[in-house]
Amino acid sequence: MKTKYLLFSLVLSASLLGAGSVVAAANSLQKINYSEAQEMNLTKVAQKTFLSNLDLDLAEKDAVEWASTQNASYYSVYTVERSPKRDRYRVSIVVYSN
Repeated sequence: MKTKYLLFSLVLSASLLGAGSVVAAANSLQKINYSEAQEMNLTKVAQKTFLSNLDLDLAEKDAVEWASTQNASYYSVYTVERSPKRDRYRVSIVVYSN
């Protein structure tokens, strides 16, 4: 019983640390929309689409995590597909730099 509790605590701690690193990475990026990017004369660095079979937030989390590795300052996320009946959630992210 004690081993199960220890294992559960370890898994919970690891997942919280992972979530914290994603939040820290997201804090270095600023979320903007397309018109703001145009007004600020930002350069598009990259664009990528992410798919999740669970929910829309998970797809966006994966997208922001990827964006944090792209050496960019800003990002925009767009919902491409939301289909709960087919368990498909797709988002597209665009990352920008000065």
